[in-house]
Amino acid sequence: AEDEEKIFVPTSLSKIVAAVTTGGFEWPLEELNESLGPARGGDFILFAARVESGKTTFAADTVRFWIPQLGPTSGPIIWINNEERSYVVMSRVIQSYWGVTTEELVKNAIKYETDFAAVASGRLLLPADDAGFNSVRKLDRLFKEYRPSVIVFDQLDKVEIKGEFARDDIKLGTLYAWARVKAKEHNAVVLALSQVSNAG
Repeated sequence: AEDEEKIFVPTSLSKIVAAVTTGGFEWPLEELNESLGPARGGDFILFAARVESGKTTFAADTVRFWIPQLGPTSGPIIWINNEERSYVVMSRVIQSYWGVTTEELVKNAIKYETDFAAVASGRLLLPADDAGFNSVRKLDRLFKEYRPSVIVFDQLDKVEIKGEFARDDIKLGTLYAWARVKAKEHNAVVLALSQVSNAG
């Protein structure tokens, strides 16, 4: 018989407490730290909101806050962008990191770029728009190679997945289940953004 400790969750409260209270990424918003606690490897977190309501800005602020929290042996943060142009997204992360206006960022671009690169180089990977990383198949290979600590999907609904689906909700359910598996498979935080209609 296999070792039961490897198969089943222990009843030891001290082991459970240690597992759920150590490590993880603190949120930049104290309200999320209080309501959700730290984001830990294996978590699949979905933020859904209306169009043009600040989802990308929220993700940029979260990522800039998480970059310094990565350990020396941690995998990178990989941002899969299906919304704005990738260069715009990277500039928004840099802008959020320094807490400056767009005008200030442009005026002192070399300084902010150099200082940010020293902190984030190799720790934040955002594929270029024409790199073609927008299908489940290609993303599986990318994640396997880079072993991310965090995966951001902006937006998860636009990732391509093969198959015959009778309805869109079934397709999206399959896609979300795949993203959930990626969180567990890579022990990564998966932060997914999604649009909802006014009805949603």
